[in-house]
Amino acid sequence: MKQGYKMSTFQDFTCRKVTERDLPKIVNFIATYYTPRASLAHMFKVDLQFNTLFTTTRAKEVIGDHVSLGVFDRNEKMIRLNMAEIQTRNKICQYPAITGDGYPKHQARMRFLYFLEGDVFSDLKANKIMFLCMSTGHPDYHGQRLWKTMKIYDLFESFARENECDCMVSSAVSNYTQKILKEAGFLVVREVKYWEYVDPITGEKPDLSLSEIHTSAMFMCKKIN
Repeated sequence: MKQGYKMSTFQDFTCRKVTERDLPKIVNFIATYYTPRASLAHMFKVDLQFNTLFTTTRAKEVIGDHVSLGVFDRNEKMIRLNMAEIQTRNKICQYPAITGDGYPKHQARMRFLYFLEGDVFSDLKANKIMFLCMSTGHPDYHGQRLWKTMKIYDLFESFARENECDCMVSSAVSNYTQKILKEAGFLVVREVKYWEYVDPITGEKPDLSLSEIHTSAMFMCKKIN
């Protein structure tokens, strides 16, 4: 049964679902704060301009599931963005048309993610999942744990229940995200050490000199009881 959605508020901040009306803010936020720090893109040497185009195009598609969250100040300035989507066995992630063979570096990154995630539905014995696919925040608020103060993962869990999902999953490619998800109750399903991974087509390895603090990627899951 559907449950009522309630925004999370704390002092001068509000956490709410983002909608199509927020797209200009989302596109600008991603280009300014997410793309320059996207560790996996750096390790696979994905072109910065392309990565911005891919991520913003993807965000426009994901937002249609109405389960993504933004944190805003009292002036409606976005200070945090957490994107999510609903997937089923018959509706898996559909990446934008810009991800063709003409983008070999991006294709290498996607092969890594497919290797990390595996056969999600079979491995987790799930029919419907919520995929937490991107999160980033304004640098002025780093270290303030807004994800916890604003109860972002509690809200995600309530959305997952409302949509009758079996679990929430995420591909955590940075140490920072992994720590947050573990604290939020996620368990590690699969871990891939960056220095051990070899691309099955090119034979190349991720360039770890561009992201030395991140040692592995983790596919993580939290069951919905």
